[in-house]
Amino acid sequence: FALVGYDVLSELLLAADSSCFQDSVRKLAERPHPAVLRAVRKLVQLAEGLNREIRIYGERATMDQHLPLLLGLGFRNFVLRPGLLQTTHQSLETLDLDSCERLAEEACRTSSCDELAALMS
Repeated sequence: FALVGYDVLSELLLAADSSCFQDSVRKLAERPHPAVLRAVRKLVQLAEGLNREIRIYGERATMDQHLPLLLGLGFRNFVLRPGLLQTTHQSLETLDLDSCERLAEEACRTSSCDELAALMS
């Protein structure tokens, strides 16, 4: 199987740090970003092509703005700390897989965080 560290991957791809004192850098790391989503989609496609299970972990993966996108991109296994299990499970129960897949595909076509945020609102 493959395991994706979503928070770290996002920060490395965007050269951003969620613990940075500058708001603009911190917000860049915390918001969903089209480039990160496209990279994650490619990882899912590669795993599927190799017939390997792919899992994702990271605090950000469970956030309301990220979870439907990741579900729509193909993640079905989330590695979570115990304190997040119940709330994440409840969030997943409220999501429609077809809607998440459509949203994720549209999100991957956006060109900026602002465009992505507008799509999700």
